[in-house]
Amino acid sequence: MKKLVPVYAILAVAIATAFLAGYYVKGYYASIEMDNYVRNLDALRKENIELREKLSRANEELTSLRSENMELKGKLESLESEISSLMAEVNEKSREVEKLKIMIDESNKSLSTLQNEAKKLKDSLTILRDDKKLLITINSKIPDDRKGAEQFWRDARELVERVDPSLVQIVDRILYYIDDYFDWYESLSENATKQEVCEWIFSYYESWGAQRYDSLVSKFKSEVYNLIVSHINEILVEMKEIP
Repeated sequence: MKKLVPVYAILAVAIATAFLAGYYVKGYYASIEMDNYVRNLDALRKENIELREKLSRANEELTSLRSENMELKGKLESLESEISSLMAEVNEKSREVEKLKIMIDESNKSLSTLQNEAKKLKDSLTILRDDKKLLITINSKIPDDRKGAEQFWRDARELVERVDPSLVQIVDRILYYIDDYFDWYESLSENATKQEVCEWIFSYYESWGAQRYDSLVSKFKSEVYNLIVSHINEILVEMKEIP
């Protein structure tokens, strides 16, 4: 009987040891799992912060682009009004010149100077008409579909070739990158989620061709604006020289 007591004591100690060992092992693995969870959570938080920063930068760039576009549109509308007013003034000057020609005919004076001035005025009127057409074209909305946009720029090319052939190369480059732009633009599905929209916006900055298209469109509008302003200034100088 006395020998059984140590055996029971040993068994009790062994059971207690096994229980404690199992408890600590379980705690060890739970600790590892918790560490993994914390690391994954930190990684997700970091990724979320980066995504928000990228989205914020994208929104700032889009806001800036819209602001520039609105400013340019305002300038173009103002310029269109100025051209209309100047055309009316040129027409009035042209009529005055015609009257002067009659008066000079009656007084047997030379008509060569007035004929040259009349030709200049007619040429100026032709330039202004083409400038106004071009201004209306670039101030109108570019179609959202690939085929419509391509036709828009082909029509613009035909018009700009008459006004200033040096601008044709810009339109040709726009037509060159138009497929890259619409490949990006049409990649967003109609039922896109917010995540897909964000990814679509970010993909714009990975599409060099789409960015190049937008850049060339802005450059073309700016060049046309400067060209028309230059034409107006030249015509104003010529009109001041007319007696």
